[in-house]
Amino acid sequence: LCNKRGGLLVALEGRPASLVKCNECGVAFVDPLPDPARISEHFRNDYITDDVHIEKVYGDLRRRALERIAAQVTKQRVSGRILDVGCAGGYFLDRYFDSAKWEKFGIEPSRYALRRAASRGIHTFEGEVLTVELPDSYFDVVTVAGVLPYFREPNRELHILQQALKPGGLIVLELPLGATQIWRHTTPLGRMTGGGWRSLLESPHLFYYDGKSLRFLLSQSGLRVSNLAPSPGNEQVRFLHQLLFRSYFWMSSTVST
Repeated sequence: LCNKRGGLLVALEGRPASLVKCNECGVAFVDPLPDPARISEHFRNDYITDDVHIEKVYGDLRRRALERIAAQVTKQRVSGRILDVGCAGGYFLDRYFDSAKWEKFGIEPSRYALRRAASRGIHTFEGEVLTVELPDSYFDVVTVAGVLPYFREPNRELHILQQALKPGGLIVLELPLGATQIWRHTTPLGRMTGGGWRSLLESPHLFYYDGKSLRFLLSQSGLRVSNLAPSPGNEQVRFLHQLLFRSYFWMSSTVST
């Protein structure tokens, strides 16, 4: 975020990539970043391939978080044009925003998911923030749910979204806490409680944010932070995992970010 490097967090033996943390702005990131063409190809053709995947992974399992995001939006806006970045199949916009009050738009790289979103009456932009052409000063609300860690050039991409907002418009960001993601995927206990055994360096996430690095990014992008609050995690299939996720969210909710 500030073009500086920090200490090594994770390295894979025999692989050139590492996870490092910047001592200046606090963000952790993959270094070097993976080939953008490979990442784009993955999102276009591989990461969403059927309706069950769309509805479950990007809908039902995310229900509590999406409800919270929708509540944040509707508390401050009752109608207008809304753009969802990474809209998947349009579950979020279709379920929580009445078409009589809202004109709905989505950015989505997956060709399969894009067709599903369009079938729900959502105006779609195929691609990513850096590749689509958005109108200036057009949207009342932009939502970025779970997508910010994938932004390759987060400063630039947030600036593009800010330009697409009307004056006084609202951007709502939702993302996993970087320290928790790192812990879940790099420690034995974290892996046992739902993190799995896939390396962070094999994940499409590029950046891992905490409160400090997120505030730094938003200030660099010219955005004013009005509120930071914990977000519920995804629904978990196993009871123990669900209990742990709910407990973590409850504890996070009692602590000021």
